[in-house]
Amino acid sequence: MNRKIAMAALLAIGTIAGCKQQSQNPGHGQSGAQQAKTANDQSEQAYKKAQDAQDQAKQAEEHAKNAQNDLTQDQKKLQEDTQKLNQQRQQAVSAQQNAQQQGQQAAQVSQQANQQALQDEQNQVQQQQAKQQQFAQQQQQAIQQPGAGQSGAAQSVSGTVGQVSNDGIVLQRQGQAPLQLNTDASTQITLDGQQASLAQLKQGANVQVSYQPDANGKQIAKSINASSSAQPGAPSPVQPPAGTP
Repeated sequence: MNRKIAMAALLAIGTIAGCKQQSQNPGHGQSGAQQAKTANDQSEQAYKKAQDAQDQAKQAEEHAKNAQNDLTQDQKKLQEDTQKLNQQRQQAVSAQQNAQQQGQQAAQVSQQANQQALQDEQNQVQQQQAKQQQFAQQQQQAIQQPGAGQSGAAQSVSGTVGQVSNDGIVLQRQGQAPLQLNTDASTQITLDGQQASLAQLKQGANVQVSYQPDANGKQIAKSINASSSAQPGAPSPVQPPAGTP
């Protein structure tokens, strides 16, 4: 609608201009029809130029619109790429932090394992040393025990019963210190040639004992052969030997 109005206006302006030119130049020898035709041609040329200008303006507007759309898309893509790049950077930072934490944890675990292994080794060494010291002390006690021989060697001794307990006897010997002898389930006990129990042994009875030290340094009686007849002059009061529990 606007284009038609503009064309009509241009045509009218051209016609009026032609008429004015004809009225102002009556002596040029042109007839009115020729002048009208000339004015009409000029008007059509002006219309064509206006239409061309309008088409060019429309094309320029279309180009500008397309350029604006391209710019908008480019800006949007740039924003998306920037966000993606920031996310990737953040992920890289997080991955590096996780790697550092895992490395620190692995180092701590390794250090703790090494410390635990060293502590276990030290404990084993200390336990071994303690066992060796205990064994040495037991051997020393066995050597210092009156009447005791080398560890593991059977010994024979005779004397009188000085004291009877639930797990052994104290043997009195002439001119020597009392000897603590323990019994166990394998100890063979006889009284006057007959099998007997530990409780049947009486204080002052003559005994012949075979004994052997054990790993703990205790003197274990293997056999006790007792006689019910008391030895003359056997001491009555009995004192436990030194170191007897």
